[in-house]
Amino acid sequence: MSPQRSTPTRRTTATQELKILQRIIETISYHLDLDHVLREIITMVDSVAHADEVFLYLLKGNELVLRAAKSEAAEALSTVRLRIGEGITGWVAQHRKPVRLSTQAYEDRRFYAFTNLRADKYEAFLSLPLLYHDKLIGVLNVQHRATHTFTD
Repeated sequence: MSPQRSTPTRRTTATQELKILQRIIETISYHLDLDHVLREIITMVDSVAHADEVFLYLLKGNELVLRAAKSEAAEALSTVRLRIGEGITGWVAQHRKPVRLSTQAYEDRRFYAFTNLRADKYEAFLSLPLLYHDKLIGVLNVQHRATHTFTD
């Protein structure tokens, strides 16, 4: 048996992840405009995920408010709100655990369809809690129209 080696793909992915984290830190350091920082985060996540849609919700009181999106209209931002526990996104906020659905995400019992968003029928759905020192600050959603397997 030959010794197990780390694959170039994993090394490349780790390098990409570090570059993204560095860009996020630089963006936050240089720009105090929250909307600009959130748009940059969406762009950086999409550069790795190549998603059809990326949503970033921030916690405000007991609600998650949509603050940034890859392609959703600007007027939809801040009007889309979810209570903690509502929909997949609210479930992720409540339990502070990610959800990965590779296919038929819209069939998940937690799925919540919005009437004021263009995006609502995606096959694959990744939802991640955003935590700062164990405190929930928001949720990030990455969505694909086609079946997609999300890796660790």
